[in-house]
Amino acid sequence: MNKVQTSNIASKETKKSKNESQKDLQIIFNFLLNCTQYEADALRVMIQVSRKSEPQIVLSKDDTLAVNRFLNSGLSKNNPTLDDVRNHRHSRADILMNSVGRFLSKEEIMRIITFLYGFAINAKDVEDVFKLKQTIDPAVNSQAPSLDKSHTESGK
Repeated sequence: MNKVQTSNIASKETKKSKNESQKDLQIIFNFLLNCTQYEADALRVMIQVSRKSEPQIVLSKDDTLAVNRFLNSGLSKNNPTLDDVRNHRHSRADILMNSVGRFLSKEEIMRIITFLYGFAINAKDVEDVFKLKQTIDPAVNSQAPSLDKSHTESGK
C-alpha cells in the first residue's frame, strides 16, 4: 500500500468517525430535550450510585439536592399530608427507576432499587417537604409552621 492509498483510507475513517460522533451527539441531544425537569441530573446520580460498590452509599450535598428536586417536582397539591408527600416521592422514584433502567445492567438495577426507594421515603426528607409545603401558603393551614422573621422580612 502506498502513501496515497493509506491517506485515503485514513480520511474515510475520519469522516466515518465524525459522522458517528455527530449521530451520537444528536442522540444525546434528543435524549436531553426529552428529559423532564431535573430528570437528567437525577439519572446521572443514579448511574453513579449503581456503579458504587460500598454497602453504605452516601451522596454529596449536590447529588442529594439533585435527586430530591426530581422526587419533589410536581408536588403541587395545596396542604399535602405526610402520606401525600411520601406517595408522590414514591411515584417519582418509580419514574426514575423506569428511566434509569434503560442504562443499567440487572446487577446495577438491583444495587439502586433499595437505595432509591429508601431515599424516596426517607422520613426526614418527607417531613422537610411536608413542612415546606405547609409554610408556602399559611392561609391554607392555620397550624402550619411559620417562617422565622429573617426569612419573612427579606421576602418583602
